[in-house]
Amino acid sequence: MTGTSSPFTVLVVDDSPIDRHVAGRLIEGCGWGADFVADGADALEWIGARRPSVVLTDLLMPNLDGIGLVARIQERYPQLPVVVMSWHGSDGTADTARRAGAAGYVAKQKLKDDLESVISNFLPDPAAALLRALDRCPDVRPGAIGAAAAKLAAGELSTPAAAADAARAMRAAGDLRPE
Repeated sequence: MTGTSSPFTVLVVDDSPIDRHVAGRLIEGCGWGADFVADGADALEWIGARRPSVVLTDLLMPNLDGIGLVARIQERYPQLPVVVMSWHGSDGTADTARRAGAAGYVAKQKLKDDLESVISNFLPDPAAALLRALDRCPDVRPGAIGAAAAKLAAGELSTPAAAADAARAMRAAGDLRPE
């Protein structure tokens, strides 16, 4: 497991150590956590123990290939998004992956350019997640969440740091009890 403090973890499933490393560095560069397994069978075991935010899987692997993994994840964890990646991809490969239940596809040749945008489609906005958590918090003054939600809609809260700043501002304004 990586040392990032991100609430989001991407499980990278690939039998190539080099490809796992490259994908992991790109994921960590986006500020997300990355964990790694070498095949689909190990991925199912890992997912059963710790649920990732997204699974990024290679297509061609021993034991259980990417399409088989997508199908098994869809059976057991239908809400878990799976993105398939491959060096040998085409539009037909992407279509096959989507028919199996993959949420997305990215060619390994385009990981550097496309991975962040593909995966970010399946991760919740950190500021929205904070607002949902605050909405359930008994320490928040009624009505304060609506004001914070308006800031979110206006684009004023778009990063975890901005959301934390908003929580501090709410606390200073008396909308949130002190820590």
